[in-house]
Amino acid sequence: MRTIAFLALAVCAAVTSPAAPSGAAPGPGFHGSCAVTGAETFTPALAARPRAGAAVVAASGTCTGTVVDPAGVAHQVSKAPARYRQSTTSGSVSCAGGVLSGTGTISIVGQDLAFRVVEPQVAVISALHLSGSGWSAIGVAGVIGEKQPLNLATACFGAGIPSVQVAINFSTLG
Repeated sequence: MRTIAFLALAVCAAVTSPAAPSGAAPGPGFHGSCAVTGAETFTPALAARPRAGAAVVAASGTCTGTVVDPAGVAHQVSKAPARYRQSTTSGSVSCAGGVLSGTGTISIVGQDLAFRVVEPQVAVISALHLSGSGWSAIGVAGVIGEKQPLNLATACFGAGIPSVQVAINFSTLG
């Protein structure tokens, strides 16, 4: 069942995301996969009723693959430390879901790789489509830790959810 949910969300992300421009100039990029965990903070707190909002993710973890520096030199990495930052907004988001979009960076071996992100969200799981200069990736983000679905639902109908711990996994396309 988890595999089906992941595939459905990945297809949703790919369909709702703009394609990366063809003929992109060589330069900084990434080909591989990353797994990071951290905090996602909502402003205002995520609530039962849809409303405009913003989310910020600060996470760290590891990446494996090839990082291309600004000079076009490829560096092979295996479980290299990575820092992930993402800022998104939505005109209508709630505990039940919504579509957020924005920008972010993934920092691997001293290279800060900027990306645009589109994040269709359904309850405690989100599909991710990241699009950087010369690279793109799809993945999934899910809530982890003590704030499991029943506790989140209770908070959602109360004061709202100001933040959650998330696990993010993504892999590049192509």
